[in-house]
Amino acid sequence: MKTSSDLVVIIPIIIKMMKWFFGLLFLSSFSFAQDAAMNQLYYLGGAGDPLKNPATIFDTGVKNLIQFCKDSTWIPDVRFNGGHADSEKFLKAEIKAVPDQSNFDANAYKEALEKMKAKAKSLPDGSKMLIYVDSHGADRPDYVKVKTHQIAISSGEVLDATTLVGTDLVDLDGIKDVIALANARHLQIAVIDMSCHSGFTQSLANDQTCVITSTSSDLFGYGDFSDVFTEKMKKGKNLESIFLDTREKVVEGALPQISTAAGQYLSTLEDHSISGFMANKDKDEHADNLTELLKTEAEHCIDCDMPSLRLVDAKAKLKSLSSELSNGESDSEFKKLQNLLEKYQVIQSDIEAQLKAIGYGRLATAENVEVKYTNAFGKPDSMVNHMT
Repeated sequence: MKTSSDLVVIIPIIIKMMKWFFGLLFLSSFSFAQDAAMNQLYYLGGAGDPLKNPATIFDTGVKNLIQFCKDSTWIPDVRFNGGHADSEKFLKAEIKAVPDQSNFDANAYKEALEKMKAKAKSLPDGSKMLIYVDSHGADRPDYVKVKTHQIAISSGEVLDATTLVGTDLVDLDGIKDVIALANARHLQIAVIDMSCHSGFTQSLANDQTCVITSTSSDLFGYGDFSDVFTEKMKKGKNLESIFLDTREKVVEGALPQISTAAGQYLSTLEDHSISGFMANKDKDEHADNLTELLKTEAEHCIDCDMPSLRLVDAKAKLKSLSSELSNGESDSEFKKLQNLLEKYQVIQSDIEAQLKAIGYGRLATAENVEVKYTNAFGKPDSMVNHMT
């Protein structure tokens, strides 16, 4: 059986195998080569981070995108939520031509969609459009009747990483109308959703539209994928090669997806190998504990490092520690510690057995639980736990 520590090995190997076997023959036709009549990039996001922070977790991604536009012929239209001093300072300095969108609310989102539709009608033949979404994203419960999912807008602060309680929300279904207009004119268009639960946005994909999401529909996303992906965006490269390069480098508790043939093949391999270790326990009570841990940390640690992501090398560290303690003069101390831990486990099991015998209904009253064991001197002993 594979464990969570195998994730760091499985994903890069799958990517390398695909690159070697397919030779990147299935690449998306959407590329950043400078052969289009006009290249238009739309950025939507930056909302939901703690208001006390001067910057957001989305800053690196938007900075990389702006730099990409400066190094190429792409024209940026950025709608980045305000309220963060450092973020606003950077955006105003770098994108002077863009009106101040310091409050990315529902009206600003509606205005952005209308501008996209107008562009899809008026861009010269052979033009390209890229819609890049990078905000906090919500799961999609059954009562929310949308095909994609909702993302954070406005100046609220996300208090729950699953529902995004604390901030206003809009769904991404409106992008479908932009895609339809672009497809009708055979413009190249792509949608990239880097928010949590972004796998729902794969519903926008068709044979003329490439869709990339930073995770699947039932998992959280993490900023590393967006940061590395935008860093790797260079003129002349296509979306699929950037996606595969990023997946090979970034290993985190998510399953990024791309709607191309090679991407679907990769998703099939993951479904049969590692997705079971990352299932959402809200939807599958038989799922493992990894997602529960990731979910708990994501809810309480919106803008900081995720300790659970370091679990992948825990087994190796324990093995190294065990080997170190077992060598030379430390061997006897290690065995003593091992014996004490085994005795502790016996005591703990005894307490649990007596608690079960008492019954949960009686735990409201005081109970004395006597545990018999052998002490460190090898003598019979006992202790009494007073429990209420």
